Amino acid sequence: MSQGKVNFISFRTDKSAQEVKDFYSVARMKAVGWTANDKGCTGDTEDSKNHGAICLFSRKDGDKEEGLAIVVAQDEKLPETNIFYARIDTTKTK
Repeated sequence: MSQGKVNFISFRTDKSAQEVKDFYSVARMKAVGWTANDKGCTGDTEDSKNHGAICLFSRKDGDKEEGLAIVVAQDEKLPETNIFYARIDTTKTK
């Protein structure tokens, strides 16, 4: 369906979901060539504890266009946070 245009990977960290969300700030991502989509990262707002977030970025390098989605999910039972990255080639074909 995507003809090899989607790459994804996941990691686990002992950092909290809030710490991971804060790491992927608009300024940090801009410094490495990514443009934030709206706010960059949006966190879980169900309660005062941030257990998750989604971050959306894009970039254009010459004719190549890419999107990056970062999903952050903290396990409430374990002191671990899962981070899922999906990079999508959004270059329009002619």
